[in-house]
Amino acid sequence: MIRKIKIRGYRIHKDLTVEPNQGFNLIVGANESGKSTLMEAVALALTGRINGRSVAEELNPHWFNTAVVHEFIEKRAGGIPVSFPEILVELTFADLPELQALCGAINTHVPTTACPGVTMRISANPDYGPELEEWARSPTTLLPVEYYRCDWRSFADKELTIRPKVLATAVINSHTVRTSTGIDYHLRQILGDQLEPAERAQISLEYRRVKASMSKTALSAVNTRMSSVHATLHSRPIALAMDQSARTSWEGVVTPHVDDVPLQHVRPGTAVGDQDFPRNEPPRRTR
Repeated sequence: MIRKIKIRGYRIHKDLTVEPNQGFNLIVGANESGKSTLMEAVALALTGRINGRSVAEELNPHWFNTAVVHEFIEKRAGGIPVSFPEILVELTFADLPELQALCGAINTHVPTTACPGVTMRISANPDYGPELEEWARSPTTLLPVEYYRCDWRSFADKELTIRPKVLATAVINSHTVRTSTGIDYHLRQILGDQLEPAERAQISLEYRRVKASMSKTALSAVNTRMSSVHATLHSRPIALAMDQSARTSWEGVVTPHVDDVPLQHVRPGTAVGDQDFPRNEPPRRTR
């Protein structure tokens, strides 16, 4: 059903176009050649999710192609006002009757072609223009994704919020299984009710900067020592750095307090305002 896959700026793929066979497709390649990334990008554009969470929740600076990011930094340093790096995943489908709701000409095809398809575009949010330009005055390789937006649309230029029913998708990948239970539901509710989007973005960006500074200070001496004992992986040196992925966001290390006591240590069933916090129970397992 997929006639063309176009990926720009996503992880290892700076600019990739694949036209699958109409039947069975087998992808073969060396390690780190981008096979898994290709399949991940396809699933991302088909479902709007990755690792079981929405694209916006999982978005992190490491998604962006490093060559594209370095080129952006060099040009900005040289006074060239280039646009911020973007990620594009575009899927073109076969022209089938059941896919006509996704049909349109809002795509990158040259010449312009009306056909069914979906596009996932991750780009700088113009609402944060001043903040982005302020960041660009002293840029790093970690893009400020807090000021980015994820735009998932059909070729008919209609916004998608959930996977269209006609796009039946099954992704089986053991590498995406997570052991962490994630952020507590009540903490999500509190943060969502009390913080403005700009406040969340500012806190997240500052937390990322703090972790980056630790990589250059406390971990620097450790990495120097490790390099002297030749710690390697496949003949490449290993170094330690603070994790900057979404699973280690600031929301995962803050906790509500009641009378200066962390919520997890408050007696079960204690009422806080209009909200009762139930007993913390271990996650249930289902067969």
